[in-house]
Amino acid sequence: MAKTELIFPFESPRIDHYDADAFIIWCFDDRFSALLEAYKKFRGFAHTDDVKVAGGGKDLGDSRWRDYLLGQFLASHKLHHTNRVIIMVHAKCGAYGLKLDETGEYDKLVRELEAFAGFMRRSTPGSITIETGIGDFDGFHSGTFKKAA
Repeated sequence: MAKTELIFPFESPRIDHYDADAFIIWCFDDRFSALLEAYKKFRGFAHTDDVKVAGGGKDLGDSRWRDYLLGQFLASHKLHHTNRVIIMVHAKCGAYGLKLDETGEYDKLVRELEAFAGFMRRSTPGSITIETGIGDFDGFHSGTFKKAA
């Protein structure tokens, strides 16, 4: 079959392969897309494999979805030699629907991220680095990103 009609010309980089600096699980809330891109630039990541789902890491707490996210990471690890997982959530996330004050919300998100990191730690090769973080409308705050032990 011949190529179909080109409706949007765009030249993608013609690289054969890349190694991913990180596999990032993040929320699909577009209000935070620029924050994610700025964070990746801040970290100096050339290539990342991103999965955007409602609530970001929230689905690692749901048995219906956690195997999907794990499978996506394992594919990234196999295909792009990814050795870093970054699990992110953000404040005021509609997928969480939390009706807590700011302190209560952050406390809940931190506890959940610790549980999500624990699941990934138990489910991935021992050489994988797992990091978690919470974003909000001001950015990522000191102390919210941490390497999961």
